[in-house]
Amino acid sequence: MRLLLTSAGIKNASIRGALIDLLGKPIAESSALCIPTAMYGHPMVGPGERSWQFISGRSDNPMCELGWKSLGVLELTALPSIDEDRWVPLVRETDVLLVAGGDALYLSHWMRQSGLADLLPSLRETVWVGLSAGSMVMTPRIGEDFVGWRPPTGGDETLGIVDFSIFPHVDHEDLPGNSMAEAERWAAGIPNRAYAIDDQTAIKVVDGTVEVVSEGHWKLLTPGSGQLVLREIEDRDLGVLFEHARDRDAIRMAAFTSPEADDRTAFERRWTRLRSDGATTNRVIEIDDRVVGHIASFDLEDQREITYWIGREDWGRGIATGALEEFLQLETTRPLYARAASDNAASIRVLTKCGS
Repeated sequence: MRLLLTSAGIKNASIRGALIDLLGKPIAESSALCIPTAMYGHPMVGPGERSWQFISGRSDNPMCELGWKSLGVLELTALPSIDEDRWVPLVRETDVLLVAGGDALYLSHWMRQSGLADLLPSLRETVWVGLSAGSMVMTPRIGEDFVGWRPPTGGDETLGIVDFSIFPHVDHEDLPGNSMAEAERWAAGIPNRAYAIDDQTAIKVVDGTVEVVSEGHWKLLTPGSGQLVLREIEDRDLGVLFEHARDRDAIRMAAFTSPEADDRTAFERRWTRLRSDGATTNRVIEIDDRVVGHIASFDLEDQREITYWIGREDWGRGIATGALEEFLQLETTRPLYARAASDNAASIRVLTKCGS
């Protein structure tokens, strides 16, 4: 299969040229099927009007309106209920599959459920044009940042047709969280290489050869080692830990917090006391030499308790679980107790997984 993995469709002449090159003939001589399925899994784009805009070629992401010889719809959620001979021959004879954005995990799930994922290896001459999630679904993982709809199996794994991940819509004016800095942070939690691409960029893949096609900007992000280290807390760590402690979203999720969250002087006094307390074990958590949180054990009412705090920018990466598992080798007191706010499902999962 030949791939054109875009952030926002056929946005410019360079991406259009790459598409024509992959087709080996003009668009007007090519047949297409559009796949809107991913849209239904994402609350911002479907179901409803946005799905119809994509199918009818009236969206802001050029795909269906390019002037195809023929254009049909392949709805993956319907395929398990009909015989394969109703749709497999249609897919085999179609030149290009136009795959909408939305939720990559939802799309991955229905590609497997429908049988389309199993069919892909035999579609050697077919062109796959992905839009956002329609591109991300071909990667090994999307990262926790992009997990919305979660499949029954859990995790963030997608199809793994290519060996890199994609961070789309870099520096989009309507998506302030999609900065290049955020992409770099996201990539630190991905074990494989990744591309951060803006809406004027696409990735062309033929027989394993990758070519970036761009009239905008993009960046290849290589993974760090992802090595988690627990070490003694030093004075230089306090600035980062203070910012973690005063984050309002984190405070809301914590079981208990300091009433002086914004008071740096009080914060440092507290840490001076904790670091000098021989009955308390404190460790900073680092990933690739970057402080991402801290973990500690202490005595409270004749019980040995454990607590941890991960900076919000690193939530959802499995860091708390890894840090707790390692800390339990250091803190040998048993039984060991921990607390979590009743609505902090993520922390409860961490504690349950580690047996605390």
